[in-house]
Amino acid sequence: MNEWIERGINGIFPTLHDFIVHLSLLFPEVRPRAYMELRSVDCQARVWQIVPAAFYVGLLYDSQNLESALNLLLPTLAQVDQNMLAARLGLQSPALQTVSKKLMELAIEGLGRMPGNFCGEQAGRTLMAFYHRFTGQGRTPAEDLIDSVHKARRLCPSLQDYFRLQDEWQALIV
Repeated sequence: MNEWIERGINGIFPTLHDFIVHLSLLFPEVRPRAYMELRSVDCQARVWQIVPAAFYVGLLYDSQNLESALNLLLPTLAQVDQNMLAARLGLQSPALQTVSKKLMELAIEGLGRMPGNFCGEQAGRTLMAFYHRFTGQGRTPAEDLIDSVHKARRLCPSLQDYFRLQDEWQALIV
């Protein structure tokens, strides 16, 4: 970037508009706008689509939980590189599993303190069901799908596997 500013490329130097376009192409986890755009929680199964929003509401909108989450996470900043490498193992990483469980428990508590009309009871029930099925067990929805494929002795999931899991997951939300 500095070289482009100082020397240009083929006699062309960046303008303010070039920088604005460049910055619009960055894809960080959270992109601040007039709201916080959370960018990595796409492609959830329909039944779990509310979980990321409920999780972040429970953590970020409750000042007590926000403080607790920061106290939990700030000491791990020195291990950010190690945690990024461990992330490829998902919740099979003991360190990430422990932190994930604690954060999810905080989110559930915080969401429970929100006014009833804030995000609805369904969001809380869904978040709790997700925790019990996945985070609390150190699992992810992908592992349910993998188990389904192995049980059927196939190499890849079928559309029926997805539908069956959707129905199974939906039954968990009471």
